[in-house]
This record gives sequence, C-alpha cells and structure tokens, in this order.
Amino acid sequence: LFGDGLAIAFSGAEDVALIQYAKLTGRPFRVFSLDTGRLNPETYQLFDDVEKHFDVKIEFTFPDEDAVTKLVNDKGMFSFYEDGH
Repeated sequence: LFGDGLAIAFSGAEDVALIQYAKLTGRPFRVFSLDTGRLNPETYQLFDDVEKHFDVKIEFTFPDEDAVTKLVNDKGMFSFYEDGH
C-alpha cells in the first residue's frame, strides 16, 4: 500500500515498539537516529542492544560541527532550553 520506504526515527526506549512492529511485518525498513553528542552512556548501550536484538543497523547522523560550535559560542550551552526550541 505505501511501498517499501519505511524509516523509523529512533531516539530511545519508547521507539522499540515501532521497531518490533516493523520487524513483524517482514517488510524492509530503516532505523535512523540523530546523535547530538549529548546522549548518556545508557542510551548508547540501548542502541547497541536494539541493533543486536532486532538484527538491524541504526544509521546515525550528526549535527554540523561548525554550526553547533557557532550556536554554542553565540548563545551559550543551554540556549535550546532557554529559547523555547
């Protein structure tokens, strides 16, 4: 019905159910995540556990280093909390 272009954005434990359901369909799917560089060690362990358990490879993307450096230098380390992002 919707083709084979399913992609799941994975950011933590709440998304495991989506991966489980996608796996049950037997159809191809991708899993991706944005690594902000501010994730705790338990999150990285969860990523590894999910990859092994579901036999999937999570595709990681990273923010542009120059843009993040400029943002932090211009607005501070926590502007994303203070500016209502």
